[in-house]
Amino acid sequence: MHTLVVLLGLAGALRAQQPLSTRTASYRIEARLDEPSREVRGHETLTWRNGGLEPTDKLVFHLYMNAFKNEQSTFLRERVAHDSPAIPDGKWGFVEVSEVAVRRDGSEVPSTLTVPTKGDQTLATLTLERAVAPGESVEVLLDFTTRLPDIVDRTGVHDGFYAVAQWFPKVAVYACEPECRFVADEHHADSEFYADFGTYDVTLDLPSQLGVGATGIRTSARAEGMRQVVTYHADDVHDFVFTADARFVEHATDVDDGSGLPPIHVVLLGRSSLDEQVARHLAAAKTTLVELGRRLGPYPYTQLTVVEVPAGSEQASGMEYPTLYFTSDEPTPPGVYIAELTTAHEGAHQWFQGMIASDEVNEAWLDEGLTELATGWVLDALTPPRGLIYELLGHRVTYRDFERLALRGDAPDAVAIPSYAFSSKSAYAQLTYRKTSLVMQTLAARLGGPEMERRLRAYADAQRFHHPHRADFFAAFDGIPPVLRRFLIDTIEQPGRFDYAITRVTTEPRRADEGLFDTPDGGVREVAHATLDGERHSTILVERLGDYALPVTVRATFADGSERDTLVELGETRWRRIELDSKSPLVEARLYPDQDTPIDLDRYDDGKRVTPDAGPRRTLVTSAELVLAMMLSWVLR
Repeated sequence: MHTLVVLLGLAGALRAQQPLSTRTASYRIEARLDEPSREVRGHETLTWRNGGLEPTDKLVFHLYMNAFKNEQSTFLRERVAHDSPAIPDGKWGFVEVSEVAVRRDGSEVPSTLTVPTKGDQTLATLTLERAVAPGESVEVLLDFTTRLPDIVDRTGVHDGFYAVAQWFPKVAVYACEPECRFVADEHHADSEFYADFGTYDVTLDLPSQLGVGATGIRTSARAEGMRQVVTYHADDVHDFVFTADARFVEHATDVDDGSGLPPIHVVLLGRSSLDEQVARHLAAAKTTLVELGRRLGPYPYTQLTVVEVPAGSEQASGMEYPTLYFTSDEPTPPGVYIAELTTAHEGAHQWFQGMIASDEVNEAWLDEGLTELATGWVLDALTPPRGLIYELLGHRVTYRDFERLALRGDAPDAVAIPSYAFSSKSAYAQLTYRKTSLVMQTLAARLGGPEMERRLRAYADAQRFHHPHRADFFAAFDGIPPVLRRFLIDTIEQPGRFDYAITRVTTEPRRADEGLFDTPDGGVREVAHATLDGERHSTILVERLGDYALPVTVRATFADGSERDTLVELGETRWRRIELDSKSPLVEARLYPDQDTPIDLDRYDDGKRVTPDAGPRRTLVTSAELVLAMMLSWVLR
């Protein structure tokens, strides 16, 4: 049994004590977890401020847990359509609101939350007797019961492990862009979440044997017979999640991120069977805080909680929430960096959508794609100089290799579409995560790393604790060369792939010009079948096989070791023939000598030799690396 101690005089939830957000939606929740029924019974007080430009006579709430109530929900219809398993019999989940009241001017008025009686029930509407004017606040009191499903897509309970996420009625974002409305989508199978910032004060009443972690900091704890009551506080966050398990073992360390702010207390929760992973997860979490704090601005909270998800509950793994995230527990040998990858990726989400709170439903690339880019930075620092996925038997695959191999390029969708509108789950993952990251890497290579970092930092500074959109991100790249800006917008807004190829190379003795030529004495001389001693003429055919265009460099390598670069610009024209005269025969031609175009998917057509390489070793090694990378792609899908 856990010994409970009252905790007083703790540091605040923020490293610098001042409001960081407008605190539009703040919650006080008292909740009791009943293990036999898998139910959380709660009372919630929401204080909501109208931050829009127009009054509103209603509030819209997300009831996310109803996604797991029955197969009429949008989530489960889409999940079954994607060939994913449904909820096990008897393990459905739901949230039911039993009482609602609106408090204004010190008085409470009973109200009703309207929920559809059939079909999807993940949205509900509260009609107000009097509209809330811009800048005005209202309190909403709700009593609710949430039943947790068997763990499915981020939430639930399995074998004594609780991942309690999206468990309470949650007000939607009210935005004027320019029309004022609640941005409220049904919960979709491939969608995540979108909410306003605020403060959370949450009291949890749980069985005493459970170890607990939650968003924010624990402010008190006391024993009440066979139960425990713990309280948590969080400032300037847009969600609250908690986790519990009687078999949790806690590991902790303090991280100085070099910002001059107080250290960050990092807590790792997991079962003792996972102890061998502890040092790796903590190292990855620390590197994430330091590296991304340096590049994107310091992590502002005093605590970060990392949770290792046990076997059998994998569907809760790889999910981020403010100040807490769930990582993988898969045991991996030295040289295979899956543990580090998952922890770094979910840690990077503390910036891209945790603080820079874009709409994960309708613009998922703004958090997943930028998080993917930031994950690469962290892996670079963990396994320098280039972040690795694995290094085994003398072979290496970098994270960038994996991204390019995982982006097969056959998805017919644009990146900038709602997460539920992609043609398949695979297309969503390929484009939202990998394509976005590779576009950003290409921009960084073309602009230069420092300039790319400067622009991303400016974007982060401007949008921290706001709700940025596509236009805000594009604005961060105002003033870059027009061809690069066009590339950025096209690759995000238009479907397609990037692929240039060297399709033909030739080299032969250079011939003298043939024909009849005037001589100085007034005569005529015929030249036929003549070559110039020691001179060669070579051709290189470059083709744009994909949809997007960028200037590309072609490097010709000659037999004497000399090299010559040619800049090729293909717009409406799909090909160009390069003709070169030299003293030495052409050996090969290759694209991207500066490795400045990671977005090119097919590296096998990026170069061509005049005489094909007959040695099988290179092909076999490359094939082996490709197979391993594809296997990793399946593991990390």
